[in-house]
Amino acid sequence: MIGHLLDGDSLEGAVLRSMELLARYPGHEETTAALRKAVDLAADGTATPEKVETLGGGWIAEEALAIAVYCALARPADPAPRRTRVESAFLLSVNHSGDSDSTGSICGNLLGAHHGDLALPPSWLTAVEGRGTITELADDFSAAFHPLTHQPYNESFFAPGRYPRS
Repeated sequence: MIGHLLDGDSLEGAVLRSMELLARYPGHEETTAALRKAVDLAADGTATPEKVETLGGGWIAEEALAIAVYCALARPADPAPRRTRVESAFLLSVNHSGDSDSTGSICGNLLGAHHGDLALPPSWLTAVEGRGTITELADDFSAAFHPLTHQPYNESFFAPGRYPRS
């Protein structure tokens, strides 16, 4: 999904393409079923915490992925005019009775790959400890490994000594 998003796919397209790829592998049925349920649920009206709970607790991988996908895809229910769709999706993904740190992490990866960190509220970004270092690392690795660059890792890409090897 992340690769499809970085290639410019929509969230919906990335999920559907990933489900098509997943179907090629044995043992995909539980994950495919969980994703199908998330996609169908997201298409069925506005997002609610009650709908999140119907996908499970996120304690197992396919449930965590389904919850994250549902939260990223579903139309926000909150009437707050200042809350963005990204903010609403992320808040929904971390405010449930299950393994919310895992579902939030997965949802955050999907949203980040699709929208970037600029879609997050500035107050969230300024509160992140070590944000400058994290941003620098993310920018470096994104530039070095992004699928659109189509280049293998090359040590000469980075400044000498920036990432020393042991």
